[in-house]
Amino acid sequence: MRRRLNSIFIVFSFFLIGASCDLSSSLFDTDEAPRETLPEPVMEDLVSGRDNDPSYDEETAVHIDITGRTEPYKITEEGTYIIEGTSESNIEVDAKDEDKIHLVLRGCTIESAEDPAIDIVNADKVFITLDEGMTNTLSITENSDSYTPEVIRSKDDLTLNGSGTVNITSPGNGITCKDEVVITGGTYHIDCGECAIKTETSVVVTNADINISSCYDGIHAENEEDLDKGFIVITGGTVNITAQDDCIHATRSVTITGGDFDMQGSECIESTYVKIEGGTFLFYATGDGINAGRKTKALFPTIEISGGEFTIDIAQGDTDGIDSNGDLLISGGSFDITAASPFDWDGELTCTGGSFTVNGEVITTLTNHA
Repeated sequence: MRRRLNSIFIVFSFFLIGASCDLSSSLFDTDEAPRETLPEPVMEDLVSGRDNDPSYDEETAVHIDITGRTEPYKITEEGTYIIEGTSESNIEVDAKDEDKIHLVLRGCTIESAEDPAIDIVNADKVFITLDEGMTNTLSITENSDSYTPEVIRSKDDLTLNGSGTVNITSPGNGITCKDEVVITGGTYHIDCGECAIKTETSVVVTNADINISSCYDGIHAENEEDLDKGFIVITGGTVNITAQDDCIHATRSVTITGGDFDMQGSECIESTYVKIEGGTFLFYATGDGINAGRKTKALFPTIEISGGEFTIDIAQGDTDGIDSNGDLLISGGSFDITAASPFDWDGELTCTGGSFTVNGEVITTLTNHA
């Protein structure tokens, strides 16, 4: 799948530590963006026990067969709803502010023309469980010039779990949410024209098999008004993304502690602060493999890597393997980079560990191509 560029051999004569540049001409303001390392995410605050629990009581659940429905099935009360059958009409959740809704997808197919296949208008939180061994299909069949179609749309917190499969197809977005998105299990195949998974708050993935075969952006968290929002945390699972633009994009931060990643796009990871502690990464980018740029005033642009195995292949042009518009902090990890410009930083370099192979040659010092 990956394409290897012709080897470009570069003489590296830059000292390991001590690179600098004139920050006075930088786009970021150090008074507005604190130069602090990103704290560890508190997973207990991000993922609850119920997020991790796909179980339900079959006897007390409401069974819904959507086959042949021509009008939306409206859910207005807290409870568990098992959804089966095939329909061109959608599921609409419009409950009370304090209600928690549990939707179990048991081999259902919803092919909606324009409306979201699952539309969460109001609730405290909605859990969507992919029932074990079952394959579900959710799609929008028509595009619109006046709005962006969304297959799953939620205005409140959304959790996806279970051990089943869902196929999502959309000319617009796949899954969108104004609040928190938590994914703790399941297999997802998403083919869309815009963002595959988009939120205004956060996306947390702890264990899932996410396959995004076509999109503009893959996993996208953006909030320019609230400085505490717009972040992505991934602690495990498998993430395969082919994107026109960014595979993973967050205005505040991207934190990865583990998982297997195979991604191809203009930029594979882009955020203000990128922190990686572990995982395996196979990247092909026509822009930058990993990029830290100022997208929020809350943090200083930084790439911090303490572990992981990276194979990064970069197209020729004004491109970089690892590019920080601020600081670059490397204390571990193994890097195999094929690029004319493997490393680029505008702030300070701190490199205390790691192993590096660039264009087929082992190196012991890093050269700044800023």
